[in-house]
Order: sequence, then C-alpha cells, then structure tokens
Amino acid sequence: MEKEETFIEQNVHEIEMPPIIEVVLLVLTMLVCLLLAQGLNFAWAEMAGIDLTKISEINSETSTVGQRNFLRTLALTSNSFSFILPALVFSYFMYRKNWLSRLKLNTSFVPEWITPMLVFVFAGFFFSQFTYWLNQMLPLPEWADSMEEQTGDLIQTILKMESPWEFLFTLTIVAVIPALGEELIFRGILQRRLEELMQKPHVAILISALIFSFIHFQFAGFLPRVVLGLLLGYLYYWTRNLWVPILAHFVINGFQVSAAYFAKDKIENLETTELSSLPASQMLITAAVSLFFIYLAGNWFHKRRIPLSNFLNSNESHTL
Repeated sequence: MEKEETFIEQNVHEIEMPPIIEVVLLVLTMLVCLLLAQGLNFAWAEMAGIDLTKISEINSETSTVGQRNFLRTLALTSNSFSFILPALVFSYFMYRKNWLSRLKLNTSFVPEWITPMLVFVFAGFFFSQFTYWLNQMLPLPEWADSMEEQTGDLIQTILKMESPWEFLFTLTIVAVIPALGEELIFRGILQRRLEELMQKPHVAILISALIFSFIHFQFAGFLPRVVLGLLLGYLYYWTRNLWVPILAHFVINGFQVSAAYFAKDKIENLETTELSSLPASQMLITAAVSLFFIYLAGNWFHKRRIPLSNFLNSNESHTL
C-alpha cells in the first residue's frame, strides 16, 4: 500500500490528456523548435556570407574544410532542435519532475547487454543492406530521385574528413546527436506511449519504426530505416532502458562514420559496384545469415524481458 501511495504521489504533477492531443502537442513542439533551428541556420549563413539556397552546389570533391564544417554546423543545429530540444521540452511539460524516470533515462545499463546488443545491431545492419537492395528495385518518381541525389551529395560532403578534428565533429553530428534525439522522440516518447495505449507492443514498435523512417524523407533508404527502427524498438521493448537503443543507434551510425574516415579507399572501391548488380543468391544468403544472428541475440534479450507492468509501476532505477 505504501508503494502504491508513493507512486501516486510521484505522478500527481503529470499532465493527463487524450493521446491525440499529446501527439499534436509533440508535433507542434517539434515544428516550433524546427523554426528556431531554421532561424539560427539563416543567422549562421549570414555571418558566414553563404547563400543557403546554393548549398547543394557544394561538391564533396572540391569542398573546403570551412564549407564542410558549415554544413556540419547546419546539421548540428537542425538535429538538436528537431529532436533533442522538443523531446526535453515536451517531456518536462508533460511529466514535470518525473520526466527522467518516464523516459527511462535514470535506469542502469547492464554490462552483460553489450555483447548481444552488438551482435543484434551488426546482424541487423547487414540485413538492412539486403532491404536496401530490395529498395533499389522500386522505381521512384523523378522528383524523389532528384531529392535523393541532392541529399546523397550533401551526406558525401559531410562524410569527407581530412583530419581527426573533422572526424570527431562528424561523429558528433551523425552519430551522437541523432542517437540521443531520435531515440528520445521515437522510442522514449512515441513507442512507449503507443504501447501503453494499445497494449500491443509489436504494433507500437512497427508504427514507430514506420514514422521514424518516413520522417527522414529518404525514399531510397525507406526499408533499411524501417529495419533499423524495428531493431531499436525491440531493444527498448526488451530492456525498458532508453540507453540501450541510444547506444545501439550510436554504434550503427558511428560505424559508418568511422568506415568513411579510416577505410576511405576501400569504401570508394565498393561504391564503384552498384548494390543492385549483386546476384540475388548472394543477397539472400546475407539476409539468411543475418536473420539467424538477429534471432539468437533477440532470443537472449526476450528471455530477460522486463514486463510492461513493471515498467509502468516503478519509478526506481533497476538492473536485470
């Protein structure tokens, strides 16, 4: 009885409202923060004497360090204000003093999770290459192809790193910031809330993964991002600890940044071969082996899954 009273007392300051209103409020918060980011980016551009309408003309081959760092600064502002800031503002407004516990940011990370988590995310990464292969076979309208090409050129420019400082800066904006911000929004708030409301965790994970992929507006990579969203969603579902998908997200993005910096020549050679030109048998074998390791690691986590009732009825830090 004493535990129940403590739980009620801790949550008395939280704001209760219909789920649809919560979603609308979250979206509005994200839009306002995005507008702030746009304003800051225009200010950076004005100070740097750069025309934002012409950033697509910056070429990775001829770009200067200053141009690349300017693009990274824009990305840093956009990602921080689009995800991290709205997640923190929304959570503090809705959950007040309980926002850390509601997002499960006050829980302990268990060291024994590291190995199965790494197996799970790297197997998932290779399986996502199979889904990217499938995605490439889907025809895209001309406007989507043009958008993909521009986005791809900007990413290539950002991933061009010629010094350790450029590497660390890129690692921060491509791996650290997205891992924190996107997991706060899509797993910490959206997936958790959907699961609480629907009592159907697998549906909640799928919906969150679809929205996670759609919001990136990169159609050629839609299926791989859905796969990534599912992997991260299940890690959160099994562990009830937001630090796990945050770390997994960082590992996946950080691996790609590190490969672009430390194995630049090998990656450039691989890029000369179109993924769509690889034989179907090779891609199917890759998918099958990846799924096998995904199953092994996922089964390990599933056997240690924390029930939703424990997740909802405890604001205390816990370990498995």
